[in-house]
Amino acid sequence: MNNYNKIFNGADQLWTAMQANMINYINTHGGHAEYYNKSYIAPPDYDLVRDYLNGSITLPQLKTKIGC
Repeated sequence: MNNYNKIFNGADQLWTAMQANMINYINTHGGHAEYYNKSYIAPPDYDLVRDYLNGSITLPQLKTKIGC
């Protein structure tokens, strides 16, 4: 696993843990929270992000490749 994947995987783990902790806090303090339907969430293609950050592709190229 390269450093970019380690960083992005760590960010994903942090985000997932933050969501779980927030949901737990809300639910244990009289509120109601649940996970958002993850079928609507698509993680970025980290190889394309790396290419953009390294200057291998331009922002317009990145947007085209990811379908923006």
